[in-house]
Amino acid sequence: DDREVWQVANPGLGISVSIDYLENEAAKALRSEPKRAAFCRLHLNRRTATVSRWVDLEVYDRAAAHAVPTWAQHRSRPAYGGLDLSNSLDLSATAWLVPRWIPDPTDPDFEIEGLDVVLRCWAPAGRLKARPPKERELFARWIRDGYLKATPGDVIDYDRIEDELFADADHLEVERLSFDRWGSKMLEQHLRDGGLTMLPVGQGFAGISPAMKETERLIYEGRLRTGGNPLLRYAFENLA
Repeated sequence: DDREVWQVANPGLGISVSIDYLENEAAKALRSEPKRAAFCRLHLNRRTATVSRWVDLEVYDRAAAHAVPTWAQHRSRPAYGGLDLSNSLDLSATAWLVPRWIPDPTDPDFEIEGLDVVLRCWAPAGRLKARPPKERELFARWIRDGYLKATPGDVIDYDRIEDELFADADHLEVERLSFDRWGSKMLEQHLRDGGLTMLPVGQGFAGISPAMKETERLIYEGRLRTGGNPLLRYAFENLA
């Protein structure tokens, strides 16, 4: 945001590139890590990594650090879920989004709608030793602190996940549960037979891009509250 630097790096400033355009791009770069990397590379003549993190973790942490209500306080609230299943080494996860009114970070006299995130994650206990040393340490800590549940055996236990999802549905007022169509047919049918409204979501650009843009907007507006869940933060940290 230093105009003297802009002039040094852009000798044609005001001629081949307009000041209004650069101001607009700089404003975007201050809000988005990928756009910041592009701005530094294209307009400040700086080398940058070829891969950039999707979300600025400083911005993410400001919103995520806010405490969310306890599980008991979420009872009977409307909730929207997303389910992603794995076979063996990867995590299986469900994220429940629970809307509620929160103070507006820009004006404490007003409230805005925020989303509390309740994350459920599972991994097969028999495959934990196959992970790199750093991840083994992280996984052990998350299991100990209750952020990750280890299911017995070398493959994920879908029955355990099914039981816990029905328990969550008894606690929350589930509006719908969205799911990745790959590898979830039997569990999806069980959940549907149990009374849950199931919605398939494609994992390609058309299915994911609009949701990612909305998620990014919620994070930068301080409306996505995760209660500081370290596993979810690790996922955002690795999303490029």
